[in-house]
Amino acid sequence: MLFGFDIAHSSNPKVLVMYLKHSSIRFPLWKFLTQPVFDAQYRISLNPQYFWRVHRIEVLERCLKMPCTSQSYTD
Repeated sequence: MLFGFDIAHSSNPKVLVMYLKHSSIRFPLWKFLTQPVFDAQYRISLNPQYFWRVHRIEVLERCLKMPCTSQSYTD
């Protein structure tokens, strides 16, 4: 289930293709395949679902650390 929508049980086979085409969140396959296996300071993840979950958390943390300024709007 992705974002409250069960793609696997959809009656329309094009739904998955449309979702993957328009989704900005994609599985980082190359990052998953090139994990430093023999690095003691890096925790390797062999489970793709767990790896993707950790990756999304890391992306969110990086986004929250970015500086942002609030804009005040006057009418």
